Amino acid sequence: MFGLSACPTLAAISWTGGGDATNFYDDANWDFTGGAIGSMPTQPGTDPILDDMNITSTTINEGSAGFSNIEIGNGFSLNLDAVSFTFTQSNGFVGVDDDTGTPSSSGVTTYVNLTNGSLLSCQFISLGLTVNVDSSSELYIRGGGDGLNSQSELSVVNLAIGAKFTLPTLAEFTEQADTQGGAIYVNGQQVTAGNLNDLLSFVDNGGSVTATAIPEPSSTALLGLAGLGLVLRRRR
Repeated sequence: MFGLSACPTLAAISWTGGGDATNFYDDANWDFTGGAIGSMPTQPGTDPILDDMNITSTTINEGSAGFSNIEIGNGFSLNLDAVSFTFTQSNGFVGVDDDTGTPSSSGVTTYVNLTNGSLLSCQFISLGLTVNVDSSSELYIRGGGDGLNSQSELSVVNLAIGAKFTLPTLAEFTEQADTQGGAIYVNGQQVTAGNLNDLLSFVDNGGSVTATAIPEPSSTALLGLAGLGLVLRRRR
């Protein structure tokens, strides 16, 4: 389920692609008119971006140096609306590392929202990042060995029914279901080892595995009973 954090933000900076159309930190690629900041951080991967960001109807192949990451500040959101966003190097989005607890602890959440057929392809997500994926969109984490990585703050993937989530292997999903790296939710219900195959259907792509969020069987049964009841009432 999506909360208010999944909605495009009015008070935000907006991607124009007016620079090289690839570098996330190139000021020329952004319109800062509606935001709280007037430029991007000067030390990428070290200083977080302290504003909400909207990107709409475009393709971005972000080519920053490997493992430099894009750090989004506490409580802020990146909204991808009909966007194909690919990290061409071994990079990903991360939150702010300001919690020294265990991976299950929760600091201030940072959001990446995928809507209207968006695709995010990255090496990993980490450090208190929550990715909301609507029914038409897909998250692809290419990194193996807990690409959905929490470290000191829990990272979460929220899947609406119909949303797709791709990882390198089926075993990666099993690991996440055991909360070794992060947490996966389908329509608000956490995926566990016990319900993994009830909430997700899998397709082996030969080099990666794509899961599609499906309705819980009990929910489908209830819908069927409701439909049957309607038919019976009409026949009377």
